[in-house]
Amino acid sequence: MKRKKEAKESKAKPIITLEQKLPEVPDRDAYSPPIQHLIKDGKGGYLIENYRRPSKTLLVNQIRQEVDGWRSSGYKIPGGISATSLRLLGWWFDEMHTFENDIEFEYYFCQREAIETIIYLYEIKKLRDAADLIFKYMDPEAYREDLFTKRKDIEENVRNERILIRRVPETGLIAHQELPQSDHCRYAVKMATGSGKTLVMAMAVAWSYFHKKLERDSSLSKTFLIIAPNVIVFERLREDFESGNIFKEWDLIPKEWKHDWQMTFIMRGESRKTSTEGTLYLTNIHQLYEGRNERKDDDPVNRLLGPKPKDATGSWEEDMLDRIKKHKELLIINDEAHHVHDTDLEWYKVILELQKNLKEKFRNKLFLQLDFSATPKDQNGTFFPWIVCDYPLAQAIEDRIIKAPLIVHQTEKADPEKYSRASVAYGEWINIAISRWKEHYEAYKKVGSRPVLFIMAENTNDADDIYDEMKKMAEFKGENQLLLIHTDKTGEITKKDLDKARESARLIDLPTNRIKAIISVLMLREGWDVRNVSIILGLRPFTAKANILPEQAVGRGLRLMKNVGPDYIQIVEIIGTQRFEEFVKELEVEGVGVGVTKEPPPLGVHIYPMKIKNKYDIEMPILTSTYSREFQILDDSILKDLKPNPKGISLTDSKTTKVDLIETITQKTMGQKQITIDTGLPGTNEILVHITNRVCKEVRIEGQFAVVYPLVRKYIQEIFFGQKVNIEQENIRRFLLDSRNAIEIITILAKKIGEKSINRTVPKLKSESLHLLELDGFYWRRDWVELERTVFNITPCFNDFEKHFAQFLNQTEDIGKFAKLAETYTKFSIEYLNHKNAIAFYYPDFVAEQKLNDGLLMWLIETKGWEKEDVPFKDAAAIDWCKNVSELVKTKWLYLKVKYTDYISLTDNLTKAPADSFAGFLKKLEKPKPASLLE
Repeated sequence: MKRKKEAKESKAKPIITLEQKLPEVPDRDAYSPPIQHLIKDGKGGYLIENYRRPSKTLLVNQIRQEVDGWRSSGYKIPGGISATSLRLLGWWFDEMHTFENDIEFEYYFCQREAIETIIYLYEIKKLRDAADLIFKYMDPEAYREDLFTKRKDIEENVRNERILIRRVPETGLIAHQELPQSDHCRYAVKMATGSGKTLVMAMAVAWSYFHKKLERDSSLSKTFLIIAPNVIVFERLREDFESGNIFKEWDLIPKEWKHDWQMTFIMRGESRKTSTEGTLYLTNIHQLYEGRNERKDDDPVNRLLGPKPKDATGSWEEDMLDRIKKHKELLIINDEAHHVHDTDLEWYKVILELQKNLKEKFRNKLFLQLDFSATPKDQNGTFFPWIVCDYPLAQAIEDRIIKAPLIVHQTEKADPEKYSRASVAYGEWINIAISRWKEHYEAYKKVGSRPVLFIMAENTNDADDIYDEMKKMAEFKGENQLLLIHTDKTGEITKKDLDKARESARLIDLPTNRIKAIISVLMLREGWDVRNVSIILGLRPFTAKANILPEQAVGRGLRLMKNVGPDYIQIVEIIGTQRFEEFVKELEVEGVGVGVTKEPPPLGVHIYPMKIKNKYDIEMPILTSTYSREFQILDDSILKDLKPNPKGISLTDSKTTKVDLIETITQKTMGQKQITIDTGLPGTNEILVHITNRVCKEVRIEGQFAVVYPLVRKYIQEIFFGQKVNIEQENIRRFLLDSRNAIEIITILAKKIGEKSINRTVPKLKSESLHLLELDGFYWRRDWVELERTVFNITPCFNDFEKHFAQFLNQTEDIGKFAKLAETYTKFSIEYLNHKNAIAFYYPDFVAEQKLNDGLLMWLIETKGWEKEDVPFKDAAAIDWCKNVSELVKTKWLYLKVKYTDYISLTDNLTKAPADSFAGFLKKLEKPKPASLLE
């Protein structure tokens, strides 16, 4: 274990002000592997452990180590990955992705790790029996060599009885857990609520489909059954999977494979005919409320998949089960998989029936079942033994991809024992909750969101009484401001309230939502974790008998609200009785911190275009894409113009090398060490494979290994050293193992191959341009200034340089109008190739209209303090954009880069205007012609 280190201050601020700082891991982001985690220091504070939070599940810690190594090797060590899997992993995690509005996005690391783990275990390790997983990866703490838990005894029980008898380290108790049969391949993925497990499900579907389509003898499937636990979750999943929406919205299919993506998506109750290669069926766990009472049979299959259509119009309109049974293959995805341990096991009986059908009818087994849940525990609180990936709640909180849960503790009031009216007995708790909600309401209102108070009552009578009392309060007197939902003893919504629950689940997160509070007996089942819940009031104790976990209780308020920027840390506050508070505090075993909320912070200013300033509107032309990636055949002709060893790196027989010792968190170099390399060297092929993988990754052309490898080999063997060399020699291999030398070779080849795989087209003018007047408003927490000649009410600025320059544009005589383009907020970008020849987007700082004697001249302006390696490429792209636009529209466009050093000199350190006019300013610059700025 590494040394503990004290925490640093957070850059983002809570949307609700706290007396104490929220615990945080400095510079943590959700897109990279976690290397630290928080722990309590026993003194009311916290420390940072400099290693990843260990999983409490049986297998994950050892699986993680192997998957981390596999990822680091470019998925080549160990070998065995298919071209299909390699291409999909490269597409998802190395390529750039954008939404339809051209906003870039990345997948979270937890999503990456989940799909990597599934592929690794199934395809690379071929571990498809839970028993084999346990023998390979079982945590040693589960079999301390004592009287009851010897590893040999565990293995014998697993093999003979399919029962795992093992020690649970957290409790020290012995657990008995039944395992799937040996021909039932089953992996469970544990992902915190709000961390995007639905995307991982979709990735698994795409992977299985293309693997089956493109790989010879694939044992995967192009037929899928996704099972939701209830109607609410079913409808949420239907929004994603109906018509394949999730695959389009989240750019899950590689561009070159989209024409091969032939899928039919059939939702429960539909009787459409399958007419494509692949079929995805989506259903809820049983026929919960619709028609359930009308059926006289107790057939679990009908309850899960629905009865046969009553008015069938063709012979193909069969019930869903019969249709699924006609497929020769099947992959099952079970959402919220902890429902396996409910007393109601219809879904599991159906799975066994489908498995039996595949074995008897097609001589196949059930290929793969994937279980997804935030809380994959049995009734005894023990994690499923087939969990292969773990993204816990505490990690999601540290990554800021969910709200930070805080307990609002009340010490002066004991829990009521007996009472006739809940609204009276719990009056103080209710008032605290409403008071906290008011503060949230005012704070979130300024960023366009409407927080909701969620009250969990002990029983139906209590819920009714609280609802009736709150209706009398001034805050909730309006129409449709309170929602009362009744649930049964298992937490499922009663048939009477199902329709309004569905409707409210669909609308409650919208800006037009009128609901301010929800009162329910339980409402803890999945599907009601809507984004706008920010206060949870628990007026009931929860026990293991209630079959509810703390994560599920808090989970109803964890998802982040939309339209609240990353500068704010969103919070969900948990209020309740002592017994409820003790129940929720069980989360602290995973490091969840506690804070006390006070006053809302000074929120950012609301920036928006003003219609009364429409004369300052600027129309931004939008061009079609210039670049596309084509994986054309590459041959060794591309190597002809490459110069040998351009940096003159010398070849030496030395067996020593220097290494830097870098402190993990600050990246500070602590010193150097001279290392003697006296171990055996890898073979030539292994070294070349590593370099080839790195080249492919740099230019994002995974899937072309067989083409790139010969180019790498020929370049090193015949060109790089200026003469043909024997690459089997020890000194050559040692040279290539030096990362500095390898990087030089990788950089040269990646640049050249990248150039050859890019297809350039002449951009055209899109019919719809971008009017700044039509943009949505946004919130800004950095500096700003109020100026006249812009369509926006306020001009956002990142620093004093931008602020001063904006003021200059506003006052100079020949600038008629201008606007500060606030990166993604104002939605204007220019496509360019970065230094790695990857397609990226550049967001200019300003746009301005200059008045000339003979007309108007439009300027794109970049204020540049210091320059990174991509800046010249952005400059070139901006100049090209201006040239292309000028040829396509009537107005002339030019690009100007204003360097900080030049501007400081002309303004005496920002104390005066650089010139009386923009034309005069250009004359004072050392290089006034835009094109010459790149020389």
